Amino acid sequence: MTAPDQNSGTQNTGTHRTGTGPAPDTEAGPFPPTRKTDMTAETPMTRLSYPKVLNFLVYQGIWFTAILGREPWTWLLAGLLALHLTLSRDRRGEAAVMMLCAGMGITLDSVLSVSGVFVFDPAPEVLAIPLWLAGLWLGFAGALRNSLRYLLTRPRLASVAAGISAPLSYFAGMRMGAVTFGVEDWLAGLIIGGAWACLMPVFLAVARKADRKADRYETGTKTGAETGTAVPAPSAP
Repeated sequence: MTAPDQNSGTQNTGTHRTGTGPAPDTEAGPFPPTRKTDMTAETPMTRLSYPKVLNFLVYQGIWFTAILGREPWTWLLAGLLALHLTLSRDRRGEAAVMMLCAGMGITLDSVLSVSGVFVFDPAPEVLAIPLWLAGLWLGFAGALRNSLRYLLTRPRLASVAAGISAPLSYFAGMRMGAVTFGVEDWLAGLIIGGAWACLMPVFLAVARKADRKADRYETGTKTGAETGTAVPAPSAP
């Protein structure tokens, strides 16, 4: 009579699982691992569906339309902004970035206008700044995740670049008759450059957050707070 096999049966001790079914994957757990998003890489969702060069040209069209055409060309400015959103794959996220960043920029320019740094002729009727300038802010915000994408993970470089280029842009607008300064030119440039240098990292943070959210939606790793549903509890073994 042979001895029973001590390794067989349905009852095991120690760290072995009770029963004859396969042991669960203790490393993976009940839920699949969440993929980490690489902010330096473009995914199909976060990448706009038209080339960066085209986005740059669209933004330049917005800039010249706003500065040269101003109020009479507001309809063309609105059309270019609508074109940008139409070509964008992540329209909802892009619209949110544009509204939030443009809101901060409009607030900044409104403060500068009320304080007398900016002088517009004719004086704005609806906002503290002209509508074409508000549209220009929307166009700039639309470039953050595309033609300015290189700066998303380089906030220090972006801050320095904004502090230099923003005053030059406003000076160009002044030479084209879009705005005049109520203070000395050097002081206006210092105020504009300092404000943009402080705001640019905030703009990039908003754009990065929209990228991460778009990546989670693309990969199916939405959280319960984002979907409005409760996350299911792991089932008992």
